[in-house]
Amino acid sequence: MAGQAMCNDLLRLIFIHALRHHITTADAADLKWLGGLRHPSIAPVLRAIHGAPEKSWSLAELASLACLSRSGFAALFKSVVGQAPVEYATRWRMQVAAARLLNGVDSVATVAAALGYLSDAAFGAAFRRVHGQSPGRYRRQTAGISPDSR
Repeated sequence: MAGQAMCNDLLRLIFIHALRHHITTADAADLKWLGGLRHPSIAPVLRAIHGAPEKSWSLAELASLACLSRSGFAALFKSVVGQAPVEYATRWRMQVAAARLLNGVDSVATVAAALGYLSDAAFGAAFRRVHGQSPGRYRRQTAGISPDSR
């Protein structure tokens, strides 16, 4: 019992140090979403986006979660988070996709389907827009394998 409590405390301490390191080394623009977590209208939207990355969120759905009009919500979200809401949702989806591709277990098609894309081509285009390369190339490069060594 005491050992489990000590492990939990140690994990919390590691998490706090990792978070502090991330905050001190990240760009200010990358951290604006943290401020959104404290905002009463934006926080539920961020929780929804992060909780359901497979959903293709519309501006109307997100504005409804914030209990605001679409235009008012879009302006508020951009001022607080630094990105348009649908752009933020897409970027989050692509961060989740990148993490799943790096674990190397699922195929690109499986990752695409799990994130709600109806075709590999649509997923590839969205991934390329955010990461600047195809999902397969991203996986190979981040795994340290050059595309020419296949």
